Amino acid sequence: MTLQAADTLALTDAVRALERPSVGARIANVVGSPIERLIGMLPARASSVIGAAARKAIEGALKLSLRTLATNDPLAVGAPPPASTG
Repeated sequence: MTLQAADTLALTDAVRALERPSVGARIANVVGSPIERLIGMLPARASSVIGAAARKAIEGALKLSLRTLATNDPLAVGAPPPASTG
């Protein structure tokens, strides 16, 4: 199996992105570690409330993003990505 030039380029870009985290990802990692430690020190009930609120926010963001997908986008209706169809 051979990859088309565009697929090879996309794969190269993906590897580069995964091997070199963005500045935002590095900052989130630095800031997130102390926050995670702080949450770990909270009573179980407080930690549970924070977790439930975070889950609700993430689910709401997911629902909103799914509603904004274009209905004519082949990836939005379950079609396989072009690179996976050979």
